[in-house]
Amino acid sequence: TVTDREDGSYQVAFTPQAAGSYVLSIVHQSGFVMYNSPITVSTGPVFAQKCIVRGIGLSTVEAGQLAKYTVQARDQASSPKTDGKASFSSDFTNSTLVYKTCTFNSTSLVYECEYYHTKTGVFELFVNLVVDGNKYPTLGSPFYVNVTAAAINAAGSSVSGPALTGGTAGVATALTIQSRDRYGNVVPFDPYSTRILYFRAVFARGADRQGAATPRSD
Repeated sequence: TVTDREDGSYQVAFTPQAAGSYVLSIVHQSGFVMYNSPITVSTGPVFAQKCIVRGIGLSTVEAGQLAKYTVQARDQASSPKTDGKASFSSDFTNSTLVYKTCTFNSTSLVYECEYYHTKTGVFELFVNLVVDGNKYPTLGSPFYVNVTAAAINAAGSSVSGPALTGGTAGVATALTIQSRDRYGNVVPFDPYSTRILYFRAVFARGADRQGAATPRSD
């Protein structure tokens, strides 16, 4: 905007839209160049709601597996901040993470964040900009992360049922195998999975018995 100060002078105000190197020229309507000089527009402070967060670690992850995503720091004008001085955190509102970190990659000029979670469920993940101990959610936060069970772990699974206490010769009996992963999460039956749970029962007398377990929804 140009404001006539009514004293023979004019005030010119403008807002740079992005950081970078420019040439500022002031030209009279006659075409005479009154001023022509390069100027540098620097980036402003990191603005949380302009930062770009990307990665598969923002949707579905397996318990115990390292989840990853990246953050591109930007100022209020959406100009990238590449000095590596910002700080970001991964915070679940209704659960505690076992491990999390965000470090600046000086080659890709983004922050590479990692975390892993050991409990199954759908959790709210806030990717926060941390400034003087205060946390500000980035664009898109919270992200809803579905943590699924890891592979079945024999040591963590349990066995129950009448067959554990004996039976009658010639009469069918049964037992229940509750499958869990190494973190204690129940591993539900997946009808689309190619994995089939097999068991082998070893008796002190007689032949071994083995077969495929019949999976249930729990």
